[in-house]
Amino acid sequence: YRLHLPASWQGGASLPLAITRFTKDHGLPSLNRNSVHLFDHQLFIASVSGILSYTPGLQQFELAKPFSALFSQEQPWVRHPIADTQGRIWMLLWDNISGTRSAGVAIPDGNGSYQWHDNALQPLSDIPLDTMLVEWPLIWFGGAEGVFRFADDQYQQHQPKPPLLRKVLVDQHQLIYNGGKLPELIALNSDQRNLRFQFSSPNYNPLQPDQLQVRLVGHDDQWSSWRQEHYREYTNLKSGYYQFQLRARNVS
Repeated sequence: YRLHLPASWQGGASLPLAITRFTKDHGLPSLNRNSVHLFDHQLFIASVSGILSYTPGLQQFELAKPFSALFSQEQPWVRHPIADTQGRIWMLLWDNISGTRSAGVAIPDGNGSYQWHDNALQPLSDIPLDTMLVEWPLIWFGGAEGVFRFADDQYQQHQPKPPLLRKVLVDQHQLIYNGGKLPELIALNSDQRNLRFQFSSPNYNPLQPDQLQVRLVGHDDQWSSWRQEHYREYTNLKSGYYQFQLRARNVS
């Protein structure tokens, strides 16, 4: 609903007040899971389909432009968005496809839009949170499993480390590299054509483990798909020069 208060209104029933009721015909995705918020002197609606704003000329609610690029997938159900003293907006999310829950913060990018950050709150993933209180530098989260506190001024984001090659074996059993400093070149006999590369990521995150991608230059035309397997096998390699390449990414 929107209640219009005339400039001459002095309170009470001195003047009739105009009330406008908004429905799905005006672009609201739900009739009862909407909340109104004021961020940077603008009104926004937190809904089951992201954060909306109202366009008076069209009399429609649409995805708010400052938040339109916040999520790469389908817009989630945004719950309890709260701004802190630095203009960042903390919120709880519910994925409408998978049903998973999460928490994070939208940080202004200086160009009128926001960028999503949730790495620091990954330990709260899929915990049923129902409310949030921002008392910066403390952010409080509450739900069926208790109360959780996040100290924003104590969080340090660690620089991710590159993946490591652990072992190289010939025919599954003959060890020709066992970690440590990589040699400039490993020479193989013509009958050593089956290689197994074992590798890992030193970045420990059980909630969002790194995905790995490999390529054997001289054999593979392209990088492999991203996966969480920590080995790659090649069989019947022809004689030639090869270079094994490895890289990682975190999907959070």
